[in-house]
Amino acid sequence: MIRKGRLTDIDELKNRFIYAKGININSFRSKYMYVVENKGKIIAFLYGDRLQNVNSAILLGLEVIEEYRHQKIATSLLKVFENDLKEENCEAILVFCNNTNGELEFYRKVGFKTEDTLYASLKEI
Repeated sequence: MIRKGRLTDIDELKNRFIYAKGININSFRSKYMYVVENKGKIIAFLYGDRLQNVNSAILLGLEVIEEYRHQKIATSLLKVFENDLKEENCEAILVFCNNTNGELEFYRKVGFKTEDTLYASLKEI
């Protein structure tokens, strides 16, 4: 069951999902926080937001617990996100992903197009 995320979900999200580590109280000001529950446990989430001054949005986090993957849960979350954005005349969704664990392949499969190649580097200090 997909539902809007609630502030009371924050601890469970941060404890269960890698892509939720950066979520904080301010993240819940976005109306684009969705979770999927199964038997009272959150098994997937999607978090996005509108970009300022453009008619686009950004997908900030999408993750499904491994044992529930390949069941169209992520695709269903994306459709809810897209439908909510379309109601507000949003025209595009931007996502940054890496090319490991099938992320890039997944996004291409659900209609995202690679416009350019982005390289990012990290230096720990």
